[in-house]
Amino acid sequence: PIAAINPMRLASYQQQMRQQTPSKPYLFDAHYSTVDGVLFYLIRLKPFFDIWTLKQQQQQQQKQQMNFLCDISIAWQQCTMNANDFKELIPEFFYLPELFESCHSNCSIADVKLPPWANGSAHEFVRLHRLALESDYISANLNQWIDLVFGTLQSGTAAIENNNTFHPASYLVLNKPSTSTSISTNDNNNINNNNNNN
Repeated sequence: PIAAINPMRLASYQQQMRQQTPSKPYLFDAHYSTVDGVLFYLIRLKPFFDIWTLKQQQQQQQKQQMNFLCDISIAWQQCTMNANDFKELIPEFFYLPELFESCHSNCSIADVKLPPWANGSAHEFVRLHRLALESDYISANLNQWIDLVFGTLQSGTAAIENNNTFHPASYLVLNKPSTSTSISTNDNNNINNNNNNN
């Protein structure tokens, strides 16, 4: 995950995890995909700007400030250096240049500051991101990221070995029923008879 890219930051989290006493130790205390994380990126688009505005009003009542994407290089620094920022890229980075442009007139939020290699163009930034995503290197290695986020490396021993453990509240836990139900032979016969009658 993005949270494990910086070796010094990862070492700090590993030290903290060794000192934990819960039954499910974890490296990262926040998840890489949250509502606020998505709003951070999508603020320039409707309806996300409206949602962000409402959340900002609520946060101001609590004397907190919500952040949003202003500069790609600063966002990269935050995701790789900041102790509590684990945001992964969202799919829109690879197809939606409007993500980086102030699109509606009643918004005082400026365009995102892009890296020099994008030549000031959100379209070029997205085009180059898509080229990178479609490169041979990514094609050969994307399965590793998929395993971290959606697959076998997202929980259990494999997650621990791959520095991919998040606070237990990040994981959906389904309660298993205490008794199992089984279909009797009569139920099976009734099902088969109903199917044959249709």
